[in-house]
Amino acid sequence: MTTLKELTQNAHDRIEQSNYSKALMAGQLSSTAWNMFTYQKYVYTLAIEKRITLPESLRRADLLLEDTKRVYPVVLNATTDYVKWINKTSDELLDAHLYVNYLGDLYGGQMLKKLAPGPTTHLDFTQRTDSIEWVRNRLEGKHTDLGIEANHAFTLIEAIQDSVFDLVQ
Repeated sequence: MTTLKELTQNAHDRIEQSNYSKALMAGQLSSTAWNMFTYQKYVYTLAIEKRITLPESLRRADLLLEDTKRVYPVVLNATTDYVKWINKTSDELLDAHLYVNYLGDLYGGQMLKKLAPGPTTHLDFTQRTDSIEWVRNRLEGKHTDLGIEANHAFTLIEAIQDSVFDLVQ
């Protein structure tokens, strides 16, 4: 059986090569870019959390908002596009966004905390192992069906990162 990780590997690799990600990994991302992306992430995470009932330990929207309290809230067009996409996505495919955004933070987010030039409270998970298990259980048996949607989620997030990077970096 092909896993969701395998189905999205190219998209994952592509987003890691974005200008935003490269600057972050090199320790050269500005705090303005980090904070602006964090706010965009708050906006689309809130849209996801309005559609999926998550355990309290996994919910991130309030923490993202707390991390961005010092930032003037500007919602970029690319973020609006992602929120519109989330809102029209079927319930069956919405789990692809859970995979891309929440497992991404549960795993890769732990490394990003060390590199981030701004607040990272949203990357702190008090029940990380339980949260990973909850997401995996929810995704079980759905991998093939979610691959196309997860790849599209990566593309939409990459567009947000590009917009932020082009605007403030």
